[in-house]
This record gives sequence, structure tokens and C-alpha cells, in this order.
Amino acid sequence: MKKVTVIIVLGVLIAASTLTFFTIRNLSIKEEIYSQLKRLPNPPFVDLDSGLFKIPAGKNVILIYFNPDCIHCHEEATQIKKGLHLLKDTKIVFFSDDLITNIRSFGLRQNMVDHSGVSFAKIPPQLLFKNFGTLGVPHIFIYGADGKLKKQFKGKTSMERILKAVDQ
Repeated sequence: MKKVTVIIVLGVLIAASTLTFFTIRNLSIKEEIYSQLKRLPNPPFVDLDSGLFKIPAGKNVILIYFNPDCIHCHEEATQIKKGLHLLKDTKIVFFSDDLITNIRSFGLRQNMVDHSGVSFAKIPPQLLFKNFGTLGVPHIFIYGADGKLKKQFKGKTSMERILKAVDQ
């Protein structure tokens, strides 16, 4: 009976220690990612022609993580398209870890593929987490011309809130 009790106690202690270890490790990974996001990330995005895409420096940048099948993402893109004239000095980058063909279709449906202030890019899934952590869609990051994070929004966001963050 004592052996069974000792084995159970040891099992519980090992399980608790393992859980604590992984929780602390995950928290430190999240802190590292959030710290990275304070500056404009520039992971190896791939443009719609399968070439390397670099985010331009020296201007406001709005990064929008999206999924081509997400209804809220389409609504967000439609809203941004209507407000493009208010974002003249801002580069807008829609990025996804989906297939390039799906990303292109999204941009074409939104009629923004050929707009000079808007780009569409793919990020490899393994680099998405490394550079941005776990994201829901849509997820918006707004960076100033100095490359510092001004604001981030999780979920569908009004154009007024986006404009206010860009103008901070």
C-alpha cells in the first residue's frame, strides 16, 4: 500500500513539475515574441509572384494578418479599401500563411492587388509563429515611420480606430 501511495505521489509531482516547466517556457516565448513585435518585423515574406517581399522602411505600415476564407477579413479589407484615400502615406500589407493562389484571389476579389499602397504576401507557417506568435484573424499591427509599434488590434476593427492609431 505504501509503495502505491509513493508511486502516486511521485507521479503527481512529476506531472506538476512538467506542467510548470512548459507553462513557464511558453510564457517566456510569448514575452520574447511580444518584445520583438515592438519593432517592425521583417520576416521573409513572399510576394504574389513568389519573390522576396520586404516591408518598406521610413513610412507608416499596417500589417494585416488574414485568412482568405474569413468573412471578417473580407469585411475588414472592404472597409480599408474604402478608406485608402485617408491612408496615402501608409503602406498596407495583407499577409497570410495560406497558399499564394488563395492570397491572390483574396486581393483580386477586393480589387486591391494593383493598388500602389497595398501589398499581399505569404509568410511560411513556421515563421508566422516565430515572428508573430499565435494570431487570430484578422489581426492588425500598426507601425509608425520610426518602425515602432503604435497599436495592434485583434479581430475586426473600425476604420476610425485604425486611422486614430495611424495618426498617433
